[in-house]
Amino acid sequence: MEKKYIKKTIVLGIPFFTFSIITWILKTVFSNSINGQARGLIDILFFHPDGPYWYLYCLFFIFLITPTISNKIQGIIIFGLALLGKSVIISAEGDCKLLAISSVLTNEIWFVLGMILSLKKEKLNKIKLLYGYFGAIIFFIFSVIVFKYSIKSEWIYFLLGEIACIAVIIIFSLNGIKKNRFFDFISEYTLPIYLMHTIFAATLRAILLKLGIVNGFIHIMAGISISFLGPIVVTEIMYKIKYSDFFLYPGKYIKLK
Repeated sequence: MEKKYIKKTIVLGIPFFTFSIITWILKTVFSNSINGQARGLIDILFFHPDGPYWYLYCLFFIFLITPTISNKIQGIIIFGLALLGKSVIISAEGDCKLLAISSVLTNEIWFVLGMILSLKKEKLNKIKLLYGYFGAIIFFIFSVIVFKYSIKSEWIYFLLGEIACIAVIIIFSLNGIKKNRFFDFISEYTLPIYLMHTIFAATLRAILLKLGIVNGFIHIMAGISISFLGPIVVTEIMYKIKYSDFFLYPGKYIKLK
């Protein structure tokens, strides 16, 4: 059990600290050219992480408290507890200021749902595919209604999120679904893109502003492009330099006996 916690601390902690510090340095150096100003480094690393790294911070605590689900009964019990946690944080209406608690109560339900769905081994048929499309349609219709009438309800947002997640999983899990080459390619770089996209986008924005380029369209298109291309190129370079990808995938090099 201790090895599990040590491993998760290494696998999640090293990328979190590495890229949080890099982002903090960039915000400090380019403080006049970026949207978010740098806060205290201790606050960022231990109490209120910057996006998108808050998710690694949250995921660490989720791993600490969530047991492995091996059967449906366990799944129902743990899902019920996660739903209770979600209810508590929604009812609190933002009163919980400790991110380590609020982020876990907010996101535990999604983590548990994913674990439960991973237990489903049977292949999906065309009838079940219709359920997925039906869920997607329901999500779209009610999302439009919520947006049009400015409905503000965390419970409605949560239920729509559940419907969307299940619908997408059903649709893309259909047996025999034709693979998409683009997604197959991108899937190899999801973590690097997640960790580095803000670094590249913020740096490019600072450079464009220094050059006097303020056109919104250029900023958006260039930002989207560099958010994908930058991490992919850097990752390919890191793969070619031995041990340099340690900061992305430390678990490859640290083996616990």
